[in-house]
Parts: sequence; C-alpha cells; structure tokens
Amino acid sequence: MSKPREPWWPYVKNVLRMYPQLKRELEAIRSQSVTTHYNAAGGSSGPGRSTEQTALRELPPQRMREYEAVRKAIQKTGHLPEGKTRNDIIRLVYFRKRYNLCGAAWACHVSEITAKRYHGDFLRLVAQYLGLR
Repeated sequence: MSKPREPWWPYVKNVLRMYPQLKRELEAIRSQSVTTHYNAAGGSSGPGRSTEQTALRELPPQRMREYEAVRKAIQKTGHLPEGKTRNDIIRLVYFRKRYNLCGAAWACHVSEITAKRYHGDFLRLVAQYLGLR
C-alpha cells in the first residue's frame, strides 16, 4: 500500500512548474533601465519618478515567496551529496519538461527508486521554505 501524499504536494509541484516563468518575469523586471531622465534645469523630464518605481518593482509577494523557496531549495540541494544529480533530475522533469521521473532517472544514471527519493526530498525542502511543513 502506498503512502498517502501530504495535502500540499500538488501545490509544491505546481510551484516547481512555474519557477522558470517566474524567473523570466523577475529577470525582465530587473533588467529594465534605471537611468534617470533629468533635464538641464534639474528635476525629471518625464511624468512621476519612474526610475525609483522601476528599481523597487518586484513580483507580487506570493509569487516572490514561491520563487525564493525554489531558488533556496536548488541552492541547498547543490551542496548535498550528489547535489548536481539531484538538481538535474528536478531540472529535467519540471523546468525543461523533457522527461517523467523514470526517464530523468535513466538520463542521470540513477535507479528509479533513488530518483523518487531525490524528488521527494526536494519537494519537502521547497514545502519547508514555503512554510507548509
């Protein structure tokens, strides 16, 4: 008989699937020009204070929390034994969406059981950073 999943399990999997999109959105926001448009007389030549608004803009708080949880989990997992393999499995399944868990295990040269354990450990770590555990 299989072990029942936690109620947050599908939510964390969706957060992982959304991570590449959140990363692109955050990079787009942060890459906007933040140079001022002051004229010779001083003051801004445009409406409002767009430079300051651009510098302070982030993702909505919930999305930022989800992004940071996955980013921290990736970073912490990288420091674990076989961290590169663990992150590669997550990357292939969720970020590149190229393989299912069994296929990612085969591509990373680990057993399916080991890949499932790495996958579960990663999801639990993300849930911990989200405050769900």
